[in-house]
Amino acid sequence: MRSLGVVTVSLLGLLAQEVSAGSSVAQINLLAEPQSRGTLAYVRDSAPPEFTYTTDYAQSGNWIGLFEKGMGPDTGDDDKYLGWASAPGSKGRVTADADFDQCLPAGQYDAYLFRQRGPRSYAVVGPVTFSYPGNPNYHECEGGICKPVSESCGCADGQWWCPARDECMPTTKQCRDKCPKGWRVVGNSCVQDICENPLAGVQWDAYRMSIGNGLGQIPYPEPPPYLPQFNIDTLFGGTPVQPTSGTVGSIGWRNGIAWITNQVLQPNPQDYFFMSWTGYLVPKHTGSYTFNMWWTDDVSYLWVGEHARSEFSESNADLKVDYASIDTFGKKRFSYAAEQGKPVPIRVINVQAAGPYSLCFDVTDPTGQAVMNTCGEGGALRESDGQIAYCKDDKFGSVFRHVPVKRAFTPDMPGSRCTNLKNGAQWNLYKFQPGSGPGHISYTSAQPLLPAHSIDMVLAATPNARYTGQVDKIGWDSGSVGGVGSIYPPADTGPRGYFLMFWTSYLVPSREGSYRFDMWWVDDVAFLWVGNKAIADFSETNADLKVDYAFLDVFGKKYFEYHVKAEDVGKRIPIRVANIQGGGAFSVFMMVTDPTGKVIMNSGDLGSGKLPQASNGEIGYCP
Repeated sequence: MRSLGVVTVSLLGLLAQEVSAGSSVAQINLLAEPQSRGTLAYVRDSAPPEFTYTTDYAQSGNWIGLFEKGMGPDTGDDDKYLGWASAPGSKGRVTADADFDQCLPAGQYDAYLFRQRGPRSYAVVGPVTFSYPGNPNYHECEGGICKPVSESCGCADGQWWCPARDECMPTTKQCRDKCPKGWRVVGNSCVQDICENPLAGVQWDAYRMSIGNGLGQIPYPEPPPYLPQFNIDTLFGGTPVQPTSGTVGSIGWRNGIAWITNQVLQPNPQDYFFMSWTGYLVPKHTGSYTFNMWWTDDVSYLWVGEHARSEFSESNADLKVDYASIDTFGKKRFSYAAEQGKPVPIRVINVQAAGPYSLCFDVTDPTGQAVMNTCGEGGALRESDGQIAYCKDDKFGSVFRHVPVKRAFTPDMPGSRCTNLKNGAQWNLYKFQPGSGPGHISYTSAQPLLPAHSIDMVLAATPNARYTGQVDKIGWDSGSVGGVGSIYPPADTGPRGYFLMFWTSYLVPSREGSYRFDMWWVDDVAFLWVGNKAIADFSETNADLKVDYAFLDVFGKKYFEYHVKAEDVGKRIPIRVANIQGGGAFSVFMMVTDPTGKVIMNSGDLGSGKLPQASNGEIGYCP
């Protein structure tokens, strides 16, 4: 049973009034109250609050009001109530839930019983102070919205709660001329603020990278065509050597010359780097905004829309512009249908490989006026007029990410189950396209050449052509081979410059101890794997030996020793050697010696002091 707290109040029949000169008796009588008695009590723990009451003067206009404690009405000021209920009878039990906030917090409150007479209300009983426990069936959501506990505070992504309609609605839709927090009214819609104080211009980030065709590397561009040279997805899979950042008033290099905030970009122009400009298009008009990019060296990309923030890639670029002589002003452009006041993320990237670099960039609005222009061919030079902007404390997502490299094919390995091995090795030559990314080999006419090739990246796509044969030793017979050469006639067709060569065979050791593998005079790069990983699980990271360009590695500088246990004598141990060549002369020398120092195979004499020698029978393959 709920108990009742009761207060009884006796009122004098007349209110003290000051009557000004000229006031009539009728006016005094209108404000007078007859003597009356009444009670008012809060029903303990009720929510919303319930009250019982009695009064000697019942009338239809009587009501009970709920107020903040100590904030009850003065004479004639009864409109600050938190909730109310009609109390027309001489007694009754009512719930004060009219105009009541179901999420009213727990606390001390005052209640009054009012008598209505004429245009004003008068307190007949009160204040009655009581403790309100709050309503456990409701909870307050963000923005002061009160909802039943059975309903979640949150709306789905892209929606917000409209209290006037008591429902979730799209964030772009107004709720009685209002928008959600962080959005503003533009016309009949809501548009998102990019920040409180956007600044004209863009943010830029420059990343110095290494040369090559592996993850995070930039290949050196061979003479035309340039178009297939770059795959920006693989560039994002690496780690920058030297990052730097800042802000600037426009995108691109002014008139083709690389200047950023009045200083030449460091590292210097003869380097391998890429530049990223990020910001927002904040359109003043509804209609088509046109983006022009031209006079590019080496290649540039544009993304407009949400994918510019973090999901940008080679395949979803809105515009890609290659070497300057191919794309002039107006030839390549992208149009975006903008909505007035609705910010749109934009990102531009310029990739450069060793040489002068340039990028001209221009944006025009639906009226044909330039929003931004960095080169004279596009008209008058101008920095952003404010429609291209950025936020000081808001950075777009990082350009660097995990990029998986999956092998598209596994080169052949000769079987080991034959009665007698044939001296030498089986060879397989695979031809590829120049460039970066899966199935490409980078051009290597510039130093440094050491990191230039990634065998994992080459094997991530199928080759253009495949040739196979057998030879009595691993490696090329001379130190500078201008073509595939007479010893491999089947492969000496078509383009010679870009290929991946494998020699595969087995070491059949005749004694216990360390067998030494020397590789030298290599052009461009060679790898060695010995053991079971040489069959199919070989990779860039588990190579037993990697030897780079000839001038850097002479005989005796790089070698690998494989220790043969007594129980492994006479067994067939897999061997794989790879040579990657990117445009130009190619060479690999390899010599293998047994634990006594005896040469069991040698493909080159330069620097080794030994004559070339076919396998003596300890290195062979199943024909």
